[in-house]
Amino acid sequence: MKNVSFIERLVHAVGYEVFAVLLCAPLLSWLMGKSLATTGMLAVMLSLIAMLWNMVYNALVDRHVRLERIHWTARARFVHGLGFEAGLVVWCLPLAAWMLDISLVQAFMVELGFFVIILPYTVLYNWVFDKARHLFLQRRAERVTSPTRIL
Repeated sequence: MKNVSFIERLVHAVGYEVFAVLLCAPLLSWLMGKSLATTGMLAVMLSLIAMLWNMVYNALVDRHVRLERIHWTARARFVHGLGFEAGLVVWCLPLAAWMLDISLVQAFMVELGFFVIILPYTVLYNWVFDKARHLFLQRRAERVTSPTRIL
């Protein structure tokens, strides 16, 4: 996403996190036998960390990768998602262990389990967002360059 505004990055990150919380909180509650209030609060806290990480990570990727995202291959999208999720584990593991009252090793195992769910979600969300953004910008450019009609 070259030349992406702060607002676009914010919309991307917030959208990603809203759907991630709705996916993860109930699933974690069910799997861990913890209350939805506990897992929901954990999901929201992790989401806030992830939102910040999302914006920083994608800004760094955009600075170093020259190819427009709309042209990324499936492999590039997978590697991008893998890098994002790996960084997120580093930031979120201690918080998850503390809030769920489990060891770091147990929290890491939970993270690995969710990685199987979140990585495909990450790749799919970013692909859909990139396609939608490209289409939106393309249509906006067509409106600007097309002559206006007078009725």
